[in-house]
Amino acid sequence: MKLNLKNSESPFWNMMGSCIDYILLNLTFVISCIPIITIGASCVALYRCVRNHMDEKKSTPSYFFRVFAENFKKVTPVWIVALLFLAAAVTDVLYMRNVNVAGGSVISGVLLIVSVMIIGVLSYLFPLIAQNDLPVKQLLVISFFTSIQKIYITIPLIVMNLFPIIFPVLMPDAFAYLLTIWIGFLFSLICYGDALIIRRIFGDGD
Repeated sequence: MKLNLKNSESPFWNMMGSCIDYILLNLTFVISCIPIITIGASCVALYRCVRNHMDEKKSTPSYFFRVFAENFKKVTPVWIVALLFLAAAVTDVLYMRNVNVAGGSVISGVLLIVSVMIIGVLSYLFPLIAQNDLPVKQLLVISFFTSIQKIYITIPLIVMNLFPIIFPVLMPDAFAYLLTIWIGFLFSLICYGDALIIRRIFGDGD
């Protein structure tokens, strides 16, 4: 009698297969984000792949790059504008911390609030682009109002999405030990959490 050790119906092997899929997607995402201007399209592609995997559909690295290419022109202009503002805001806040400028604390506070709002809008916009064919302007409006109306959800989304950036800044020594987790599956795990939240708000999209 032949013993089949790798039963495709086994929960264990299904779990192992899912772990490998998420690790591959995470690695693909990290590599595709190396040129900073591609982060927007990479986020859209990762979200689409994670959602597909949750629905037991195709979510391979090749599919990731296909979604990436399909959405690059759509999402990149929005991402570049947001990136430039965020970079300028961070630069101004750091500058005002080192230079005594009249009203500097007020300006820094305003820049911080606007930056948080932008990140909140992007937290909804990228998933919406991934699951809808609506114009970006319409999705921007939906994302903006949702980020305000669902502020109690937006804040946890922002914290979760910024965690990979905040953690190494605040705890660089610990990050050095956890770098494997960061590269291996952290972004996929966060995206999975995003997908669960976004699905509860907007449903399954198209």
